Amino acid sequence: MEYKSIRTGSFELLVPSGSSISGQHLPPFLAAQRAFANSVAAQCIRIVAKNMAMAKLKAYIVEGDKWTEYDGHWLDDLMDRPNGWMSENDLWDYSAVSLNTGGAFYWELRRRGNQLGGEVVEIKPLPPHRVEILADDEGDVIGYEYTPFRGEKRQLSVEQVLRVDYPNTLDPTKPYNPLATIYREMGMDNEASRFLEEFFKNNAMPTLVLSTEQDISPKQAKQAEERWYAKVGRRMKRFLGTVILGNGVKPIPIQQNFKDMEFSALRTLTETRICAAFGVDPVLLPTGTGIEEGTTKANFQEARRHLWDNTIIPILKKIESKINRELLFAEKNIRCKFDLSNVDALKEDTNQKFERAISAFKEGVFTRDQALTEMGHDTVGGEEGAAYVFDAQANLFKAQAQANEQEQRQQETETKAIHPDDQLDQLVQAMIQAQDEMEEKITQEMSSFF
Repeated sequence: MEYKSIRTGSFELLVPSGSSISGQHLPPFLAAQRAFANSVAAQCIRIVAKNMAMAKLKAYIVEGDKWTEYDGHWLDDLMDRPNGWMSENDLWDYSAVSLNTGGAFYWELRRRGNQLGGEVVEIKPLPPHRVEILADDEGDVIGYEYTPFRGEKRQLSVEQVLRVDYPNTLDPTKPYNPLATIYREMGMDNEASRFLEEFFKNNAMPTLVLSTEQDISPKQAKQAEERWYAKVGRRMKRFLGTVILGNGVKPIPIQQNFKDMEFSALRTLTETRICAAFGVDPVLLPTGTGIEEGTTKANFQEARRHLWDNTIIPILKKIESKINRELLFAEKNIRCKFDLSNVDALKEDTNQKFERAISAFKEGVFTRDQALTEMGHDTVGGEEGAAYVFDAQANLFKAQAQANEQEQRQQETETKAIHPDDQLDQLVQAMIQAQDEMEEKITQEMSSFF
């Protein structure tokens, strides 16, 4: 492949002849160089890699919808020690950086007995810029060519390499590189930083003018400058740019306002686009945009959750699919899945968890024990723990009815204790008789009167 030289500011880059510098065929090595030279891109790459390394890959026995962890499977041992120089965390870290700088990561698989479908006993991650995908005339991948740092090229078969990439429909042999879309933005951001560096380093505009009414030669101007710094201190010469002016020349200030040189709008634009290419919210970065928008805890937590939901988990799903397809295809009912239970960004706030559990119980979705388990409390067990809210309400109404009935019986018992049944009958009869006698007496008195 022929390359042409393109110079942008202080960066000289080689890109494939006939391609634009923001094209799909950006060489991974050159793209990574520019990304690592850009603080925003480098931080995005590190954030994704650091978070991906928190997930732990495990093997499971799958029976219908039930997934049971398979303790002691060879995949667990392999992840604990992928090779003689890496841990599982190192492997995912390296793989994530490769994916975001080269558009793919490659694992050379070393199987027990070199048998197809056999146990993988070692994983060797390959640098993406040193791997070339080989394809036939139809565009089907038929192998890989790996060029070590030292040594001759090696041909690897499809079965020897596990590849996870961002597919490029324009060319299946060159994965889509996320850096290609932000190549210019990284250059602009780097140039803005370089300008400020040069300003402070070389003091691009003078800050001190020594003026005289005489006509002076360059030699005399140099002598005047030396006498000045001999008097005020030569260390000041490192920080002050000085101009010597003779008769008839007046200085006109043309130095830019430092506030104008902050390039706030440009910085915000480039930072946002660079972060978008990696799926990272600017709030997570210690940049101007991140500091301005990430001042509240809620914004930061939401950004972390967004990073996992929209960037990292889709990548992990892609990795699971590849490993199940190429490492576990020969084992029936055995699948792998990432365990995300220890990822802090995915853990709910305690108050939210309590509110959700209580709401689920009130709506009759959870039993009492299920709600207690969700909140992290011990269960009560038995019928009481297995009861739904409707059962609990029915039991409450029943208990209240029994209590009311018992209270009524108690009142009747107390009344009977004061006035037994025979005394009550006698008392009622006496009252009725007294009333009858009173009515008869009143009737007689009225008859005598009239």
